Amino acid sequence: MKNFYNAVLMLVVFFAFQISAFSQKEHGSKSSDNSKNVELSFYKSSDNPITSETVDYFVELTNNTGKPQVFQIRGEMISCDDASLQSSDVKFEILDKNGVPLKLIKISENQRVQFIVRTTKLDMNKTSWSCVQIHAKSDSSSQQNFASILIKQLNPGASNFK
Repeated sequence: MKNFYNAVLMLVVFFAFQISAFSQKEHGSKSSDNSKNVELSFYKSSDNPITSETVDYFVELTNNTGKPQVFQIRGEMISCDDASLQSSDVKFEILDKNGVPLKLIKISENQRVQFIVRTTKLDMNKTSWSCVQIHAKSDSSSQQNFASILIKQLNPGASNFK
């Protein structure tokens, strides 16, 4: 009977780990041009817990075209449209991997480049959602190659962790 309980416990731990690992990977949505020439994806840094004032998201921009491209990178705060919690603003920065502000990225053909979207919560006491839309648009192409992602972040509020 002890072996049965150990097996069940191991199974529960395994599923809990899987759920935790997958939930850290990505929380948002993405879109790209119909030809899939340009793609954006992201994952959250596991170093920053959800209760941190600052959270880093690692974004990957992929150029699937057969030629080098220069992309304009920009972001904007948008409404999260979640009726259960109020939306809240965060301050965000788009940075290269060295922490330098980023507006343009040059990517060789069929390559990918990573950059960081760093969010800083403005109100640590209020439970809310915040949504940051990141856009990448080709500068050097007559085709309007573009991609965007939505990073939706839960801000749990400090009162929930006392």
